[in-house]
Amino acid sequence: MCVEKIQMLLLAMALGIIMGLASAGNVPMAFFGQFILMIILIVKALTGKCFSKTVLSSAFPLCNKEDK
Repeated sequence: MCVEKIQMLLLAMALGIIMGLASAGNVPMAFFGQFILMIILIVKALTGKCFSKTVLSSAFPLCNKEDK
């Protein structure tokens, strides 16, 4: 597995957990989780840098452009 794929899997899992929190009636925690994900994605869009990608790249290899 490469960093970008792991990052997308983690994002999907985080969204699933947030949906579960919302459906279980824990709306404040779901709102907080959604807010944090929005901040992370906005920072990534504006700066091109992502903290989770930096952390994951220390343990996993980057995806090759040629494999896509």
